[in-house]
Amino acid sequence: MSSWQPPSQIRAVAIGWAWRGNEVLLVETVESDGNLRGYRPPGGGIEFGEHSAEALKREFLEELGADISIQGPPVILENQYWMNGAKGHEVIFTYPVTILSDHVFAQDSHAITEPDGTVDEVKWLHIDAVLKRDVALLPDGLINHLDQLAH
Repeated sequence: MSSWQPPSQIRAVAIGWAWRGNEVLLVETVESDGNLRGYRPPGGGIEFGEHSAEALKREFLEELGADISIQGPPVILENQYWMNGAKGHEVIFTYPVTILSDHVFAQDSHAITEPDGTVDEVKWLHIDAVLKRDVALLPDGLINHLDQLAH
């Protein structure tokens, strides 16, 4: 299987901050060599004609089988990065969300299968580990937004 590389165009993405007490739900981001790159909130690409909030609801349903409600307006970030030797460029709509499906809270981690067949791990991580940068939060500017949400 080939390694995922970002497209050579700007990609619109919607991601959501979900909480379980002092824990935030994050997806592992892994390089093609299997090394952990960091974590980012769940979500995914916005399809043409789709509103970012609707895309986020669709992604949570597809990946976790979970319904969500959006709890406020998005914070919008621009992210340029390198992944598996290719440059990526995203505009990210970051929403606070509430998960309405209890099964997501019952487990500390969930495996999700992406359309390309790769399996990602979604985990509840304690906010202190993220804010202290014991784990990398992606993209880089997202840590500032999380710090504001946590306080």
